[in-house]
Amino acid sequence: MELFFSNYVNSGTTQIWTEAFGNIEDPAILLISGAGSSARFWDNYFCKILSEKGFFVIRYDLRDVGLSTSFDKEIVSYDLHDLAVDILAILGFYSIDKAHLIGHAMGGFIAQEFATNFPYKTITLTIIASSPIQHTPILNKPLTSEEKNIFDKTLEVMNDNLPNVSFEQSLENYLNVWEYLNGKVPFDKDIAYHYTKDMYNRSFNRVGVHTNHLAIVKQVQQMAKTNHENLNELKVPTLIIQGDEDYLVLPRIGGFALAEVLPHSELKIIPKMGHMFFNKDIMHKLCDLILEHSTLR
Repeated sequence: MELFFSNYVNSGTTQIWTEAFGNIEDPAILLISGAGSSARFWDNYFCKILSEKGFFVIRYDLRDVGLSTSFDKEIVSYDLHDLAVDILAILGFYSIDKAHLIGHAMGGFIAQEFATNFPYKTITLTIIASSPIQHTPILNKPLTSEEKNIFDKTLEVMNDNLPNVSFEQSLENYLNVWEYLNGKVPFDKDIAYHYTKDMYNRSFNRVGVHTNHLAIVKQVQQMAKTNHENLNELKVPTLIIQGDEDYLVLPRIGGFALAEVLPHSELKIIPKMGHMFFNKDIMHKLCDLILEHSTLR
């Protein structure tokens, strides 16, 4: 993959590290990672598929991740809307009028927030392994016993992972979490290893999910109790991708809830796919769906 360039984008007083490749004259795809995840969550293999099909691809480190600005870990310093405004700054830096947005997990929250506030800047949305940022009736139902058992197991696995400043000491637990969250498709340990190593080697920030990201997840949980975001009025064509073995964002709470609240959406359920996708076949499947969705517009 031939890198176009990496650069910092100023979003107010915040610096956002970005990496862009492909032909800048091509339609833009912006990849938005989830809580605690760096730009490199979007693997080179994944990005190369998209760029070789005629898209200018941008991935970036969220605030408090990788090489972007680090904030005080003891206080809440920004909210979901601030992260949406960061996207506006990125598009402006690259002189992009509007883009296809692809968000994973918390990145899906950010994509929804951006599209509802800046629909004229959004060509399409693709939301992967995420849930809606406003209320929808399907969320009223309590967890079934099966859903609760899955979620309890997920919390147990994730709570066993207590990363520290040492890559070598943290690696085994990280790989255990990644394999569990990969669902029932084959786990590509090599991809997961290099992603985890990059998290440590290319970062001003301590690795992990920080206070501000956890606060945004809680913010969305509160937003999901209301209808103030008016997602049901959003006319941006939206592709929702949900793994049927996602043990962190369960299908009913994730993809099915999004499909219920977004009228201009299409839901694709991927068999055996989990929350993460450390698997090249799954990456290729996701890219095929994204390309089909994006090239129609």
